[in-house]
Amino acid sequence: MATKTTGAELRAFYNDDAYWQKSDDSKGDDIWHEELVLEVNGVEQSDDYSINEDLKDEDQVKIMYGHVLSSRDDFADRSFESFFKAWRKQQNTVYLSVAVPKDKLDAVRAAILAAGGSVK
Repeated sequence: MATKTTGAELRAFYNDDAYWQKSDDSKGDDIWHEELVLEVNGVEQSDDYSINEDLKDEDQVKIMYGHVLSSRDDFADRSFESFFKAWRKQQNTVYLSVAVPKDKLDAVRAAILAAGGSVK
């Protein structure tokens, strides 16, 4: 089953070098992904789709397929989706995508900011 997320959350996950265990002295990535299939705003993306360059914070994303691999002995290969879910579980921040009546936007924005959140 596909996991839903936002562009902002997926980029935060994708750029978490500590989680992907990217080391400065490595000649390549310690952990990488292959065969990733994403559905963005209801449209399946091609292989050349870039999470860092093409994805917008407000995009609605479904992780459809993909594998996470490593050359490390202590890493078990797994699905991109399960790797993402494990990362999400470790986070102390939640990414939301909300719909609100226009006349309530200021109140919702103020409530989010008052609770220590951020609005982009």
